[in-house]
Amino acid sequence: MKKRLSIVCSSLYLFNAILHLLLIFGAPLGEFVLGGIYIVIPFHLRIVNVIFFILWMSAGYAYLIFCDILKTNINLNLVKKYLTGITIFTTIAIFSNLFITNSLKEKYLMTPLTLIVSVCSILILTKYSTSKD
Repeated sequence: MKKRLSIVCSSLYLFNAILHLLLIFGAPLGEFVLGGIYIVIPFHLRIVNVIFFILWMSAGYAYLIFCDILKTNINLNLVKKYLTGITIFTTIAIFSNLFITNSLKEKYLMTPLTLIVSVCSILILTKYSTSKD
């Protein structure tokens, strides 16, 4: 079960990373992020997309490491701390996507995806963090 949840988390983070990569290159998908203020993210704000791209790619990779899908020498306690921080961030994002954003696309697409990844993350970090499967 832990590995399945990890694959779900990694896939959703990869989806999010690809979205931000497309935004970095000027794709007209800005309504799905950052409150939907811009359809095409202005060049001076694309650094935010770069940061999110790095965060989401590293989170997806970290879940694969944490759940023993990928083998590495990275300290698992450090990975768990990183994933805990990301989980807190995505859990807060649920509320901002649901209650603060004016973008219907962000509210109705990104909120459910964020909810799914947050629930899977919480399960992995609490229930499955010490068990092998």
